[in-house]
Amino acid sequence: MEGSVGIYAGRNVPIDEDKFEKIVTKSYSFVDKTLLISDFLESSMLVSHVVRPRCFGKTTNLTMPRNFFACPIEPDNKERRQDLFRDSKIWSEKRKLFKEHFCKYPIIFINHKV
Repeated sequence: MEGSVGIYAGRNVPIDEDKFEKIVTKSYSFVDKTLLISDFLESSMLVSHVVRPRCFGKTTNLTMPRNFFACPIEPDNKERRQDLFRDSKIWSEKRKLFKEHFCKYPIIFINHKV
């Protein structure tokens, strides 16, 4: 394993965009932190508290697992979601985990951002 993150150089930098799906579909530059999902799954912790200063990627890093775990609701579908993760670290390095948990859980996502 080379490392836990990869850098994807896209056409633009995602200024004022914090949703993982939009960052990937609009070909923005970003740091692939998808192995964070496996860290959550392989951790023995029951609760994870993500704390960082403003503009450090908290929302992006939490919308990413939402896109990974949540059951797709129309017009969304599983194939579209797979396209988000196709070139990611979790896709290439954690295939078993990907097959076991991808798009299989009901998710409640609350964003307190104003």
